[in-house]
Amino acid sequence: MLPLTNYVFYTAAAVGSVGAILWASRLIQFRCLPDVDGPETVVVRSIIALSLITAESYLLGVIGAFSRTPLTIAFVGTGIAANALLARPPVKAVARRIPPLLVAIPAALGIVLLFAIWLVPTIEAVRGGMRGTDALWYHMPFALQFYQSHSLTGFAWNEPLFQTYFYPSLGSMFHALGMAFFDRDFLSPLVNIGWLALLVAAGAALGKRRGVTVAAALGVTVPFAGNLITELPLAGSATVDVGATFLFLASVVLLLRSQDSRSAIALSGLAAGLGVATKLTIAIPAIGIAIGLLLIQSRGRRLSGLVIWGVAALGTSWLWFGRNLAETGSPLP
Repeated sequence: MLPLTNYVFYTAAAVGSVGAILWASRLIQFRCLPDVDGPETVVVRSIIALSLITAESYLLGVIGAFSRTPLTIAFVGTGIAANALLARPPVKAVARRIPPLLVAIPAALGIVLLFAIWLVPTIEAVRGGMRGTDALWYHMPFALQFYQSHSLTGFAWNEPLFQTYFYPSLGSMFHALGMAFFDRDFLSPLVNIGWLALLVAAGAALGKRRGVTVAAALGVTVPFAGNLITELPLAGSATVDVGATFLFLASVVLLLRSQDSRSAIALSGLAAGLGVATKLTIAIPAIGIAIGLLLIQSRGRRLSGLVIWGVAALGTSWLWFGRNLAETGSPLP
């Protein structure tokens, strides 16, 4: 058990860090994409926040400073800097259409049922520990390696057959962040609940463009609500499937805005890079997003748009491939 004074101090550092990053993401969203609203706002701000956290963690992890004090200083400093440098425009009142009860009630019941399904194994994980082969095989061992070494560049040589230590490990890094702040992993079983909530927001943002917000919000969660959840543990586990799915859909949401906004192109690239850094197989659909970007851009903006997107994607994924390149001479496993 943590002493009460330590718990209060660690919680203050964590809450202050998260609050500062969220404040910075809000200000950046106002500056870059001020006209987003509803679930799209959640998607945009979450990608900005995750990108800020990732970029700063990468830099600290490279120099062996991935620990509570440097992380807190970096995250809080980001909020302070954003507050000083970015003007805070007045928030315009956005007319919000309240959905009819015939839509709102089934939607609310569906979302409540979804999270209830996830809550049971999550509580079990909080009480008895995480389960699932991949979580215990490499996701959490990687997180422990990052926490113990204060570095993101080392390898956890846990097995020689599948060479999992060469996998991009952003998902493990987020678990290591919880360990860095609290010296415990008790937040880890809750991480996928957060990813699930963001996935619902991304689905709603996609559906809103076609007037099917509720159906899309619930539809994207169907693969994560059936028997698969017991056969391949996701709730209360460290698997990254839900997070990677959200990041891919977030990139698509932003791609649909990219025709008239270079900020949206950059954010779409950041989301795609986060997805690849979380699960390598996202690289395949990410190529499809890049092709889609070329198709929807006007002729004179295609190359510049692709460069912006590619540089942004590299900005949130470079560490893992650079680490592999330095260690083995190849960026891929």
